[in-house]
Amino acid sequence: MYFFIERFIKDYRHFEVCLPTHKVVHFGVSHALSATRRQGLRPIIAEIKPYSPRHGDLLGTRDPRDILAAYERGGAAALSYITAPLFHGDLATLAALCEATTLPVLRKDFLGTERDMEETAAAGAAAVLVIARNTGDRTGAVIDMARDCGLEPVTEVHTHEDIACAQEAGARTVAINNRDITRFECDDGDLSVTERLRGAVKAATCISASGIATPEEARRATELCDGALVGTALMNAPDPGRLLAHMTGVLPC
Repeated sequence: MYFFIERFIKDYRHFEVCLPTHKVVHFGVSHALSATRRQGLRPIIAEIKPYSPRHGDLLGTRDPRDILAAYERGGAAALSYITAPLFHGDLATLAALCEATTLPVLRKDFLGTERDMEETAAAGAAAVLVIARNTGDRTGAVIDMARDCGLEPVTEVHTHEDIACAQEAGARTVAINNRDITRFECDDGDLSVTERLRGAVKAATCISASGIATPEEARRATELCDGALVGTALMNAPDPGRLLAHMTGVLPC
C-alpha cells in the first residue's frame, strides 16, 4: 500500500510518494502537470534545447536563463533540458537552470547508470528521462536507480514494444515520443504517433512529446494526454514565451 504525502514546496516541485521499500520519490513533474490543468491551463513541459541534429543551432547567443524566464511567463508547468553532447547540452547548465527556477526540471539524455542518477539529483533536477528503447530489459533497474535518488523517472516510448517494456518495468510516468529517437529527431514524427499509441499506455501519467509545433497541436496533445512536451518549435520561435503562452492558454489562440 502506497502512502501519499503532498507538500507544497517551491511551486509543486516536491510531491513525495513513499514506496513500500521506504524510498522517497519526488513526482514533481506529474504533479505540476495536474496542478496546471486544475488552474485552467494546458499543461506544457517547455524544453530548452541548444541544438537539433535536424535544425542545427537553436540557442544562438541567448542565455538559457532568459529563455527559462520567458517560459515561466508563458505558463510552463515544468522545464526540460537536454544534457546530451549530441544536443550541445551539459550538466553545468542543467544545475544553473534548476537553481534559477521553482519549476520542476526534467533532465533528458541517454542515461542508464547509478552515477547518471546521482549527478542528475545533485544538479537539482526533479525528474530524469529513461529511454525504453535504450535501456531495454534493464528499464526496471534504471527506474529503480532513479527512484533511489529521489527522482521521478519519465519513461520514453515510441512503439508498442516500448510500451510493453515500460509497463513490465513498473513505469508510472510515460512519455510518448512522436519522433524516433534512433533517428535522432530527423524523422517527420507528429501527433499521429500519440493518437495510435495512447490507448495502450496504462501509466498514471502520460505525456505527448516532440513534433508539436502550434497551439492547436498543443491543445490536441493535452486532450489526448496529461501533458505535452514542446521544444524545437519554442526554440525556433521569434518570441518563445509568447508562443508558449498561446499553447498553454495564458494568451488566447
